[in-house]
Amino acid sequence: MTVIGITGGIATGKSSALDFFRKLGAKTIDADEIVRKLYKKESIKELLVLNFGGKAIDGNGNVNRKFLAERIFSERKARLLLNAMVHPIVNAELKKCIAAFRKSKRMNAWKIKKNKNSRLLVVEVPLLFESNSEKMYDKVVVVGSARKKQLERMARGGISKSNAEKRLAAQMPIGKKAKKADFLIQNNGSKKELETEVKKVLAKLVFSQVSVLPKLP
Repeated sequence: MTVIGITGGIATGKSSALDFFRKLGAKTIDADEIVRKLYKKESIKELLVLNFGGKAIDGNGNVNRKFLAERIFSERKARLLLNAMVHPIVNAELKKCIAAFRKSKRMNAWKIKKNKNSRLLVVEVPLLFESNSEKMYDKVVVVGSARKKQLERMARGGISKSNAEKRLAAQMPIGKKAKKADFLIQNNGSKKELETEVKKVLAKLVFSQVSVLPKLP
């Protein structure tokens, strides 16, 4: 069994790559989904209001993610504060999920032979390196894109060029992430081309897996 962390930059296509891994038989987890569930907790909402003011919650009582995004991409102090609040909780939840996956696969080892791709757990973590969580994963895949492509995708998502530039400037450069990764997928073309690149990485991951089952953590 192998646990893969998949990361990249904003609008590089991390989620699209994760979808292809899922369709090809790998088990997947989206860390952002854990954040969404976290933001539904009243205790977290209270912390956000305490640290970011009343605008952190919208009129419907939900976390105002648009407001938080504007704050954290404009103010480094706000970004570090939010990350310090969220990352430890998310990583703790991911560790539980990973441990459960390893235990499940060990207990059902005979089924693995039928679908080698099911030996893989792929976890999308947008800020994997920034949260210093790379040691949680056996391998790391970075999804990168040309800056022009990132700006185009954000524009289609309704993000102004000035805000898009702020978001790019606030993140670790893709080149730096690529140097830390085991695999790099460049996503500058069509969805079909991205699927082809995912298949290449998946084949290498499956081939590299050893037959000896790892010990439980």
